[in-house]
Amino acid sequence: MKRECWTEADVLALSLEESDAFDRKSGRSLDKGGDLHFLSKILSAMANSGGGHIILGAEDDGELTGLPERWGRQLTKDWLENKIPDLLSYPLSNFRVHTVARAVDSKIPLDRVVCVIDVGDSQAAPHQARDGIYYHRVGGQSQPARHFYLELLRNRLTGPMLSVVGHLCDIERVEMRGDAAVISLRLHIKISNEGRAPAYHWRTLLYANLGGDTAIERSVQTLVPSGIEIGDRTILPGDARLSQIIIGLTLEGVKGRPIQVLHDFNNMVAPLSLKVRMATEVGITEDFELPYGSMLARDDFVDRVSEVMR
Repeated sequence: MKRECWTEADVLALSLEESDAFDRKSGRSLDKGGDLHFLSKILSAMANSGGGHIILGAEDDGELTGLPERWGRQLTKDWLENKIPDLLSYPLSNFRVHTVARAVDSKIPLDRVVCVIDVGDSQAAPHQARDGIYYHRVGGQSQPARHFYLELLRNRLTGPMLSVVGHLCDIERVEMRGDAAVISLRLHIKISNEGRAPAYHWRTLLYANLGGDTAIERSVQTLVPSGIEIGDRTILPGDARLSQIIIGLTLEGVKGRPIQVLHDFNNMVAPLSLKVRMATEVGITEDFELPYGSMLARDDFVDRVSEVMR
């Protein structure tokens, strides 16, 4: 994440929409006496989220209003370099401060400077801010980190950090039982190890089922096993494995009513999702929501069910 230099053109080229990897902060807090509590919070969030860039002296709309050129006898860049390590606990060491190089037709006020703090992925994470809270980046904002997130950070040097996403759901089998259609779905998932240690033993645990519109009297019944395979293949750091979850889906009262299958898909099947957790040698992860209903092809689903009903 750290760069050799930042130019005014680099800063102005950034999107107005802040991300998890960069944030703009006005220089007005520093103008009022060097209150660095706001900087402690954003530094904690960046260091606990893999690193990023903090633009100091820029407004939310991108205007470059700048910072004072000096603090006492020190250049602002040097002053920040001395202050930053002690703004967090543990002290931050993986960072770099830049004074932005002005453009020929600079938009930065003549008596001001813009600084960029590059924050690297800190092996000392999690870092606590001055207010006693641990932060991380979520949706371009600095938010207090939950307990499970802190545990993942603490364990990442000695244990794996697994995440899971769903990328495809297809129909394996359809059969009629009375007036109900019983459908077996195969949800394909990708399990990634984002930590620095291998995952030798892992298991996918089904944590919760999320249904569709509960206001509809005719409900979709979804049946899933209580646990999934024990992984017998090691997932190395930075690597991923593909796995599958078989889901049983029952549509009640659809026999002889193909139009009802389309209605049920749009209103009850498409919103379905599943929550899972990954268990490893060092603990259990957060909840991962897998919206498998939205991964199904509607026309294929309706055709397959209607064909069996004939």
